[in-house]
Amino acid sequence: VEGARGKALVSVGGAAPSSDKAGAEGKQDKGYYASFDKGIRGIPVVGEPLASGIKKIVAPEPRVVDPHAKKVKVEFYMEALCPGCQYFTSHVLAPVLHQKGMSGIVDLHVYPAGNGKIKADRVTGRPTIHCQHGEEECLGNRILSCLSHMNREHRMFVPTFACIEQGDSSFSDSLTELFNTTFFNATQTAESRMGRLASKCMAKGGIESEPVLKCANSPEGLELAESYLNATQSLKPAFEYAPWVVINGQPIREDAYSFKEYVCKAYKGVLPAECSPSRLKDYFPKHETLRATQGGPRGARGPGAAKA
Repeated sequence: VEGARGKALVSVGGAAPSSDKAGAEGKQDKGYYASFDKGIRGIPVVGEPLASGIKKIVAPEPRVVDPHAKKVKVEFYMEALCPGCQYFTSHVLAPVLHQKGMSGIVDLHVYPAGNGKIKADRVTGRPTIHCQHGEEECLGNRILSCLSHMNREHRMFVPTFACIEQGDSSFSDSLTELFNTTFFNATQTAESRMGRLASKCMAKGGIESEPVLKCANSPEGLELAESYLNATQSLKPAFEYAPWVVINGQPIREDAYSFKEYVCKAYKGVLPAECSPSRLKDYFPKHETLRATQGGPRGARGPGAAKA
């Protein structure tokens, strides 16, 4: 898989074993365990308690299904023009939620704010959002904020959001070209390109674009962006970098690339077939590989992670 700078970022393991092979291996494992358990219990005095303790570790209690289970609350704290956020969205979040049954167990909330700061404007003195990647990011954040606020429950919200993020990746690579012009023209170009990209993606998803873009360029869009930024900055445990993924109130940090496994473990209801162990084992890129290719602690957060 190629990252934003063209580096190979991940390697994925081989295919999952067939169900017949997995079943045969499971029966064989049970036979070994039964023989082992019998041998341990035969040890005088300590055998019984020792075998019982081992059983609790290797043979945990069966999963109890809650028929009234709530969806898993997933909070995705990100920012426009962030390579790590684009990568996570296109390679993990969107593909997982596209799988059969997965979107039905997830309650997704997107917070497009990232590492923005609220500062007083030098001219007016009014509080203004300053974004890590400049005004282009601020515009992208407002568009995504309005899209999420107005269409979060829409069945095509995630594909539309992913479409904007994927197109946003090529847009962010062309920022140097934008800044070779005057600031005014660069801002105009950014607005037209970002607007065209969002409109195209919303049209593909069957979402009306005019209300979203109108919101993004209005006081309502600014208020939404500020509310998402305040939510990001008030997180406990605190937000550290983008992308930042929180599942049922707990950040999963560098394990974001094991997102699917965390969701499946967190859901207490009847699990979709996609949550079977064989589907979890080989689906994700290994974050150990991500660390090795990025070099150092920052790489452990995944490709292009933006620190707060």
